Amino acid sequence: MLYGTSTLVTIRCVARAVEAFSVYTVSSCDSFCLVLLEHEWYLYVFEAAPMLLYTVWLNFMHPGYYLPRDRKQFLDLDGKTERIGPGWVDKRSKWTTFLDPFDMQGRRDGKPNHEQYWLEGERWPMSETGCFAQETGSNVEREKRRSG
Repeated sequence: MLYGTSTLVTIRCVARAVEAFSVYTVSSCDSFCLVLLEHEWYLYVFEAAPMLLYTVWLNFMHPGYYLPRDRKQFLDLDGKTERIGPGWVDKRSKWTTFLDPFDMQGRRDGKPNHEQYWLEGERWPMSETGCFAQETGSNVEREKRRSG
């Protein structure tokens, strides 16, 4: 899904770049430049259509549907075990987080202001609701009820 939507956005960006370079880099507008400016189907095919497909795709197949409902549930490093951790805990004030959302100052100083709990999976209990990686999680059960 990410590759597909990224491809649609890339097609749009490349088309816009070609249009911009053909119009602005040529001192006199030649036949290629005039074709881009005079025909709207280029706009519809290379800009509007990919963005429409992107929007429809994300509305019908939202990726959040396939994620666990509990935001503290995470996949362990083995790729099979799911655990319940403390969730994202940021030790900074809301104002500091607003000014430095990626904690660049903490990373620069070598003291990040959050705990990387997902790297220490053995510290946290296993999930009791099932495992999304093995298709036994609550989202899979929801899908089975909906389809059957």
